[in-house]
Amino acid sequence: MFYTLLGGMAAVIWTDVIQVVIFVGGAFVAIAIIVLRIPGGPSQLFAVASDHAKFSLGSWRFDLITPTAWVVLLYGIMENLRNFGVDQNYVQRYLTTPTVKDSAKSVWTAALGYIPVSAFFLFIGTGLFAFYKLQPNLLDPKLQGELMGDKIFPFFITTQLPVGVRGILIAALLAAAMSTVSSSLNCVSTLTLLDFYKKYVNKDSDDRRDIQLLRWYTIIWGILGTITGLAMIKVKTALETGWQLGGIAGGGVIGLFLLGIMFKRTKVWQAVVAVIASVIAIAWATFARHLPEMLYLGKGICYAPFGKLFLGISLNVSWLECTWHTRMIGVIGTITLLVVGIMLSLVSKKKS
Repeated sequence: MFYTLLGGMAAVIWTDVIQVVIFVGGAFVAIAIIVLRIPGGPSQLFAVASDHAKFSLGSWRFDLITPTAWVVLLYGIMENLRNFGVDQNYVQRYLTTPTVKDSAKSVWTAALGYIPVSAFFLFIGTGLFAFYKLQPNLLDPKLQGELMGDKIFPFFITTQLPVGVRGILIAALLAAAMSTVSSSLNCVSTLTLLDFYKKYVNKDSDDRRDIQLLRWYTIIWGILGTITGLAMIKVKTALETGWQLGGIAGGGVIGLFLLGIMFKRTKVWQAVVAVIASVIAIAWATFARHLPEMLYLGKGICYAPFGKLFLGISLNVSWLECTWHTRMIGVIGTITLLVVGIMLSLVSKKKS
């Protein structure tokens, strides 16, 4: 909050540069130590990982209920289109470049580097799996449960790394978190000013007033973000929860963007209807899970001559349940928005 408040976008970008160096360097250190401490070295690591299908992309069976390769692929396409195309967290960085050509270079550099960098970080998890598979006595029994994955790396840092190196890895984890938080704070503060205050409250505010408000918004959003972070301490798995929340919050945004690009004659009311349909679809995919087979609606018991009579009706609601994987929530919202928007555009065009 402090350095984002003082420096704005410039502080976000330059601290990101330093933080990227720290956490990429920390990742190299982590992998080097994992490999050196595995009995048998790199060959043993790859052998164990291969034997347990850790280099597999998952099942290619077309199944959208379990986390198959198709679920990950569809989610990845939609999520990255949203991130690189319409997410203000990313777009605010492009806007700092002097020309559109420089912006394009920025986008392509990030997009092309995304896969190898992601694979590099995921390899840390593969290395940790092989490390503790070969030396199970080094892993605390409490961390051997199914949902303990988020805690393995911190445990490795605190138990296996020497002082100094341990600090570098902890700094790397903090750097990764800080780079995300600072850009998000700057993003939501800017959006609050431009899309709400200057649009609906005071259209003619000067630069001095805008800077003051941006700093106040940074403090307010920082406090709210801190409270949200504390509230999420007990979540079972941070990564899955983050993916699910991202799909819920941004599922329709990229759909609206794509609709505007592909069908430029789409009218405002058509886009609004498509957005409403998308919100309904996202709400269904989010909340219509683990529904009871029968839903009983009634107010109590009526005593009749032949015994007790239950007042009310029973409804079969199991058919309403969404069984698709939670990562598909954003995909469902995006596709719904596009289909409804395109259909309304085509019908309107035909009538014209």
